[in-house]
Amino acid sequence: MKTIKMFGLLLMATLVFASCSKDDDDDAASIAGTTWESSYVKFQYGNAITEYKNVAEIKEEDEYQKFTLKADGTVVSDTNEEIGKWTQSGSKVTFIDEDKDEYEYSLSGNTLTYSVSTTVEGTIIASTVKFTKI
Repeated sequence: MKTIKMFGLLLMATLVFASCSKDDDDDAASIAGTTWESSYVKFQYGNAITEYKNVAEIKEEDEYQKFTLKADGTVVSDTNEEIGKWTQSGSKVTFIDEDKDEYEYSLSGNTLTYSVSTTVEGTIIASTVKFTKI
C-alpha cells in the first residue's frame, strides 16, 4: 500500500511539472516572423489614470503601434521601416532601439507587455502597453 501511495504521488508530481513545463514552452516558442499591434494602453500620473482598452480607442488617441519581429532579429514598422532589433530568451523579449536603449517585454501566449514605473518627487509616473499578435 505504501508503494502504491508513493507511486501515486510521483505520478501526480510528474503531471504537475509536465503541465508547468508545457505552459513555459508555449511562451518560449519563437515569435520570429510575427506581427503585433497595440491593444491596451494605460498611463498613470499620480492619481490620474488614462486607459485605452481596444484598438479603436488607441487609434483614435494616436497611440497605435504595429510592428513585425523579423527572423533576422530586426523590428520593422507597419511601413516596413527598420526601427530596431529584438532578442528573445524564453518569455522575455528585449527590444533595442536605434539609440541602443533596451526595453524588456514579457511574453504570455499571444500578448507582449511592456510596463515601466517611476516615482518623481512622490508622484507615480507609469505606463503599460500590451501588444497582441495578429
